[in-house]
Amino acid sequence: MESAESGALPHRPSHARIAFATGVGTAIEYYDFVIYAIAGSVVFGKQFFPVSDPMVGTLLAFATFGVGFIARPFGGAVAGHFGDRLGRKFMLVVTMVTMAVSTFCIGLLPNYAAIGVWAPALLVLARLVQGFSAGGEWGGGTVTAVEHAPPGRRGLYGSWTILGTSIGPMLGIAAFTLVGGLDAHAFASWGWRLPFLASAALLAVGLYIRLGLTETGDFTRMKSGGQIARTPALDVIRTHPGVLIRSIGSVIAFSTMVYIAFTFVLSYGIEELGFAQTTFLNFTMIALAFNVVTVPFFAALSDRVGRKPVMLGGAVFLVLFAFAFFPMLDTRNHAVVLLALILANNSPAPIYGPMAAHFSELYEPRIRFSGVSLGVQTGHVLGGGLAPFLATALYAAGGRSVWPVAVYLAVTALISVIAIAGLPETVRSRRGAVADRDRSEPAAEAT
Repeated sequence: MESAESGALPHRPSHARIAFATGVGTAIEYYDFVIYAIAGSVVFGKQFFPVSDPMVGTLLAFATFGVGFIARPFGGAVAGHFGDRLGRKFMLVVTMVTMAVSTFCIGLLPNYAAIGVWAPALLVLARLVQGFSAGGEWGGGTVTAVEHAPPGRRGLYGSWTILGTSIGPMLGIAAFTLVGGLDAHAFASWGWRLPFLASAALLAVGLYIRLGLTETGDFTRMKSGGQIARTPALDVIRTHPGVLIRSIGSVIAFSTMVYIAFTFVLSYGIEELGFAQTTFLNFTMIALAFNVVTVPFFAALSDRVGRKPVMLGGAVFLVLFAFAFFPMLDTRNHAVVLLALILANNSPAPIYGPMAAHFSELYEPRIRFSGVSLGVQTGHVLGGGLAPFLATALYAAGGRSVWPVAVYLAVTALISVIAIAGLPETVRSRRGAVADRDRSEPAAEAT
């Protein structure tokens, strides 16, 4: 294989290696975020925010959950800057290491009883680092997968990264299900820490795979042609403001639904509906397992019929489903509740399945990492980052009624409908066609 400096393209890695290398980081990211969300729902309020009202403790725990999201756009901007200047592979390694280490450290933190106010302060700091590193992970993984894709398969390849958003939560839920079998004292004192400490094992596997990944052809050509952007994030804001704003809006619906399902609904199902923690976690894990089929299906469908029809259909469905979700949960019927969770965790798939390819195709390679990261991570702040806190606050303000939460879900979905409708179709865009043409040419001819 010739070096990047020679202008020749690196050999395209195997499908399996690309899928694993790009998906493993996102899996670690969502493993980290989901175990934090679960811990925030069931243990952090007592361990780090000891107040007389359990609802206040939960609100404070969810507020720290949102802090991690606030850091994500900044992490996306920094990772995008260096990913567009130094290479995709370099930043994939950096973001994964930083993310896993910060999660591991949460598992070591003393609680409020041990060190007082330093406990929540250190938790917030670890959460900030976790969010900052995660801010660059999704963009790096998706851009790498899409730029390695063969002609006409960018949607499918991009979905491999997104599968990590399902596999990671499944691993996180499985970890908490295992420690949930401990007695209450053991779980509260040390059991909840084990899922955080287990992130070290995921990091070891991920590093082994990612260090063997080659740089993408798009970046290699860009570097050999002297087309590296000096300030890629600023270039995105200056040259593509409308696209950036609409991509942010596109993210809000699925991010809100997913994180309400991971956090608020978990608390609601256990504390209000009376489900056992293990039962509800198992239902959620079963629901997420369907993503292994639905995400690549809708991504591959977008390769055939276009990104916008698939994504727009998903957003419209979310507007309608928002008003059916809680009535289904309130039946307390196990089969109906399981179906509700399957729909909640899979109805966003038509949006985020094609999203990796769609957002990557919106930007030229010199600013692609930055553009994708800024759009997705800012959308996550306005969607998933605010969702647990706002949903809990709306529920409390409404006299423990879920209807304000349902309206909130519908409004966020409507925002995404409008945003997606305003984005250009990219599946057969000139930029995508040029990228496909270049990837189909022999490496010796690429300059």
